[in-house]
Amino acid sequence: MAVVIPFSIFANGNFLRADFMPAFPILFIILLVIIAIYSMMFWLAPAFVMLEDMNPVAAIKASFNACRRNIPALLVYGLIWLGIGIAFWFIFMIVIVSAFATEASMQQSTALSGPFLILFFIFLLITYLVLYPVAMIGIYTAYRSIFPQGRLNKY
Repeated sequence: MAVVIPFSIFANGNFLRADFMPAFPILFIILLVIIAIYSMMFWLAPAFVMLEDMNPVAAIKASFNACRRNIPALLVYGLIWLGIGIAFWFIFMIVIVSAFATEASMQQSTALSGPFLILFFIFLLITYLVLYPVAMIGIYTAYRSIFPQGRLNKY
């Protein structure tokens, strides 16, 4: 909703109009701010609910305040994940291009079948089986780094 409504208002249904192009950076910045606020609200909230027995609304407020006080660390963490994401998708694109070239050289009727789909699902499986648990460990580690003895300060 945060993307579709502004794009619809500014573009009037045609996103490729030349007069709409200057609005892209503005909408991108608005989207980044919305995502950052949302992420800060829910970053540590599950840890607060599970480990501190807080109600959800108080956990969301405490998570936002804790993240607001640790913005430089969150920026570094986000840049690290951005680099990991770029590396994984770069590897993925290399695998997909090589699979596409292999199938094209074999002159099959379609280039989007067989090994291509198998490699795609293997890559997605590895991505979610490896990166998701690492991200969850990162959330718990951030919680313990910010609150080593539990939540000491009431926000």
